[in-house]
Amino acid sequence: MNNKRGPRRWLGVVLLGLALLMTACLSGEGELPHPSPETEALTLQLQWVTQAQFAGYYVALDNGWYW
Repeated sequence: MNNKRGPRRWLGVVLLGLALLMTACLSGEGELPHPSPETEALTLQLQWVTQAQFAGYYVALDNGWYW
């Protein structure tokens, strides 16, 4: 038997998941919090050679997410 409701059902599940994800992302305040006086300084020691696995740290540093 060929069930044609399967792809349609998956499409509905995917669209519902995307709608929930977008709702969760848009419900944030939209701005990064400013550092509080209690912020503790720390040093992040990466490996000697720049590697792709650390790309998120470098992007965050360039965007000013680290103070």
